[in-house]
Amino acid sequence: MGRLDLAKEIERFISRNIRERTGKGPRLIKATVYKDSIKIEVYGFLTHMENHYIKVAGADALGLVRETRLKMLQPSKAHIGAALSNIVGAAVRLTEIDLDIENDSGFVRLKIE
Repeated sequence: MGRLDLAKEIERFISRNIRERTGKGPRLIKATVYKDSIKIEVYGFLTHMENHYIKVAGADALGLVRETRLKMLQPSKAHIGAALSNIVGAAVRLTEIDLDIENDSGFVRLKIE
């Protein structure tokens, strides 16, 4: 499977995973497969309730929503890593997660081992 096909398969998996866990899929996902790593950018993943809470509570809500999202990811890390390893055909290790709640975006970096 070529890099573009891998990227599309990864995007489908991540979109489905977010939708199953939050009830809403992201607006856009962009996966880029490099020789030894993968970067997955996600845009528009906040739910209506999270967006409303941020609108009402303001900047104070950003940290809480970010912390909650990161905690939601913790139990999924092993599942996501195993699924992505199956898609890629090699072991992958999560190296970085960054969520920019204010801009409703984030990214994940994985190392292909």
